[in-house]
This record gives sequence, C-alpha cells and structure tokens, in this order.
Amino acid sequence: MSPLLEAKLPAQFQTGTIVRKDERQIRRELQCRGLNYGVFHQLRGNSPTLSRWIDIDADFRSGGVCGSTIERLETQPSEYRSNVVEAFENPDGIPRKIPIVKPGAARVQRHRFRIRRCEASGNCGIVDVNDVGQIRRIGIANHARHDIAEWNRMKRVVIVGGGFAGINAAKGLGGVRDVEVTLIDQRNHHLFQPLLYQVAMAGLSPADIAAPIRAMLSKHSNIRVLLGKVSSADLKAKTVTADIGTFPFDYLILACGATHSYFGHDNWEEFAPGLKTLEQATEIRRRVLTAFENAERASDPDERRRYLTFVIVGGGPTGVELAGAIGEMSRYTLAKDFRSIDAKSAKVILVEAGARILPSFAEGQAAQAARDLGGLGVEVRTSCSVTSIDGEGIQTANERLRAGTVLWAAGVKASPLALQAGLECDAQGRVIVTPDLSAAGQPDVFIAGDQARYTHQTGKPLPGTAPVAMQQGRFLASAIVRDLNGEPREPFRFVDKGQMATIGRSKAILEIGSLRLHGFPAWIVWLAVHIYYLTGFEHRLLVVLQWAWSYLTFGRGARLIVGKEWRNRNLP
Repeated sequence: MSPLLEAKLPAQFQTGTIVRKDERQIRRELQCRGLNYGVFHQLRGNSPTLSRWIDIDADFRSGGVCGSTIERLETQPSEYRSNVVEAFENPDGIPRKIPIVKPGAARVQRHRFRIRRCEASGNCGIVDVNDVGQIRRIGIANHARHDIAEWNRMKRVVIVGGGFAGINAAKGLGGVRDVEVTLIDQRNHHLFQPLLYQVAMAGLSPADIAAPIRAMLSKHSNIRVLLGKVSSADLKAKTVTADIGTFPFDYLILACGATHSYFGHDNWEEFAPGLKTLEQATEIRRRVLTAFENAERASDPDERRRYLTFVIVGGGPTGVELAGAIGEMSRYTLAKDFRSIDAKSAKVILVEAGARILPSFAEGQAAQAARDLGGLGVEVRTSCSVTSIDGEGIQTANERLRAGTVLWAAGVKASPLALQAGLECDAQGRVIVTPDLSAAGQPDVFIAGDQARYTHQTGKPLPGTAPVAMQQGRFLASAIVRDLNGEPREPFRFVDKGQMATIGRSKAILEIGSLRLHGFPAWIVWLAVHIYYLTGFEHRLLVVLQWAWSYLTFGRGARLIVGKEWRNRNLP
C-alpha cells in the first residue's frame, strides 16, 4: 500500500491505531461488508497473545450491505481464499508483529481488487488487494507508527553455505509466502560428505555424491542460488558482502561449515591434505595411487618402502574409514595390478593422540573397530602425538616415521566469517548460539552446522555431523516461518539417531541408543542409511550398482590419477 492510499483510510484503520474487537463484532462487520463468514479460531500456543484469524471465502460480491462496495479491477478465475487478520489483542494492550495474510487451503489465484469501505459516519477509505489478494492493514494496526511498506515487503533471507544445514533451511523456506531466499556458496554443488572418503579411495566418482544446488532448489521460485564467495557480514547494516556484490537481509543463516585445523601448523597442509571437499578428495586419490606407481618404478628398497607407507593422522570416523579403505585397496583391489611390487606389503599406520580411536563411541565398539583394522593390516598407534610433518613423513614424540603419503583427519575449525562479523566464538571458531540457534544479541542472525556451538541440550557441544546440520537447517526454516506468523520461537532439540563408522568391506560399527552392532549387520545398516540420504534417485541407483560390483569383485572403478595441469604444453 502506498502512503497516499494509507492516508485515505478512516482514522480507526490507520497505522498506530490499536483495534479491539470480539468475535461477535467481527462476525457482524464481515456480514455488513457482504463477505462470507468462515472459520474463526484462536492460534495455538501458550503465548499471552490472543490472536484472531478470520477465514474468508472471498468470492467477492459487490453491493454489500452497510454501504460497503467491492469493485473488481482485474482478475483471473474468481475463486479465492485467504486468512485475513481482523482482530488482535494483548492483555497489555500492546500489539505484536504478526502477518496480515497467509494462504488458505483452497486454490489461490492472482487477483487485483479495490475495496471501498464506508462507515456509518460516511467516511470512506480505499484498500488495494494485489497478488493473491493480499489485504493490507484492515481492522488492525501493529506496532505504533509502523511503516506499512516495510511491513508488507518480502522478507529477505540470506543463506551462506550450501551444505546440509543451508540446503535444508532453503528447502524449508521454499514456497513460503512473502519470503525471498538467496543462497550463496563458493561451489555450485551440494556435497554428500559422509561418502567423500569413497571418492578419495577410488570407490566412487565425484558425481556420485554431489548434485548441483540449482537443480536441488529449482522448483522453488522464491529461492535464488548464486555462485560467490562471501567475505564479510555487517550485522548492524544487515548486509552480506561477497565477491559478486552486497546483499541486504532481514534474516541471515550462516552455515559455512568448517575446515581443517593443523593446531597452529598450517604449513603441514602441503604435506598432509585433509578431506572436506571434492578437490581434496581427488588430490588424496591422486597421491595414494601415485604412491603405488612410484613404488613400482623405484629401484631403491628403502624408497619403495617409504612409498608404500601410508600414515593417517587422527583416529575419528574419517581417519578410521580412510585407513580401512587403504588397507583393503592394497590387499584386494591392487594386489594383481603390479609386477615389481607386492601391493599387499603396503604399511598403513593410523596415529591417534588420544588413549583410543573413535572416542565418541563406546569403548567396546572402538576396540572392535581396532581389531577390524588390524585384520586389514592397519597398525593403530594411540597416545601418539605428531610434532612435525614434511615431505618425507612425520615426527612423533618418540620416533620418525618415513611415509610417502600422509593424510590429515585430526582437527577442524569453523569458517572465520562469524568471528570477523564480531560474534562470540569458542576456540574452534564456532559461534556460541542461544537455544533457538540465533547469535547472542542478534535474533535475526542464525548459525547452523559445523559453525554452531550448541550446548543447551546436553551441556556438551553437538557433534559436527550431517544429522545435526540437517535437523538444524529444517529447524531454522520453521523458526523463521514462526516469526513471520507472530508465534514464539521454540528451542532447538536434536533427535539423536545414532552414529556409525565403516571399516572396509562388510565391516562397520553402529550405535543407536543402547543398541550396539558390529560386523556385517552394522555394515548393511550403514549401507541403507547412506543410500537413503543420498540426493536424487539417480545417485542412489548408481551408488548401489557401484557398491554391488565392488562387493562382488573387490574392484574400484574410479582409479584415475588426474593431474592439476590442464594446459597441453608438452606432447609425447
């Protein structure tokens, strides 16, 4: 509604007026306007706010009683249905922010109406109804002197990051009325990270576990996906700055994920890549496969042993899965592929600084995983801290381990964007969030996934896993919708569906509450869960076929060494 149009309204309907009505008054006034009276109900919730919504079947009839007339200017099919706020009351007399209209159950068409309303005193006002009949500021004034243009414009939600949290938040807001979503990510694809190690170990191709973000959200016309790198967020000005421009927001969701932490030794990354992106996965694959190739052509026995030694730093689920996959690949997949070396003689060492591997699992389950790793020829060394890493191997507190390939699966740190924005963070860079996942003192700024430190449920931070991020993303979508509906926010509650880790072919450990499984049954459950959560039917089908082939033949179909140099400088 324009300011001019607002000025034409009777005083009792202008901004800043608190209108109090009971059900009988509403019924009488609706009948006077010639509108069909629909369902009258109170919004659910324990809030002291008493909100009244009227469901009007607006097959608008002109020439209503009490001097009201409705003139149709433009319309498509006349059937129209909406929920129009007609009365709003608080015990303290202070109105709260609630939406004016939200779509009803019947089919919604696009209309343009002009409603001419006349009171008994003869004072008349005109209200436009545009685009799915959005009736603006009729019978209620929220927030004294609140700007109508501000109230009625689309709410802008900016999501930074297309991981599990960002994608699920965007999907939850897809199709929500009066919400405009902009999702910004520096990559054009969503990555199913739980299976990333399979790409690194040549079990799957990158396309099997990644999908274009645009394709995933294309059915939602209110979502815009942009490829760009966000550099800063100004929470006071409510803007996000990226290399492609500046974006204002009403709500901001930071779901930028995490990267590896080398505990102050960033120079180690050159010699020990981590596993968070497709680029890192393909680089690890290149290094592992190249190590066998180098060993095949090496004439020095010491150099051959070094090439065939693989060290994985970090005994969490990623480290265990990498170690098991390398052990299995060297003993089965590559066993018959080389002539000068015995691939089975490859030495795989899993180094963990703690007292045992898999500290988040029960001790018995972790011990079973260590035994399964031993069966694949993996040597597990606990209470072993790494003091340095270079191109020749690693140095621990007690010895020097020469290795041709070192992989990092130890520490992580959150994206620095939140810290740069001035939000309170812990030592790992995670934002200390409130129970509704908003930042302290910033109710319109939400944090999710690996960037969030949420301790309000168990007293301990939730793990940086896909289930946590997915649930948080869906929660944030619902929290924003509740805000727009004038409903109070609820605290986030994580539903723990258990944890699992796989150790090579047909072996895994699984914990769901008090249930403990290991071996083949746990592996079947692991297989089913990961296939279920893969994006898209075509990905599920391809992965099932690939895994079935690998299980029956011990083969790995993606054993490609792809270099970084793309220019064709030197022909053979």
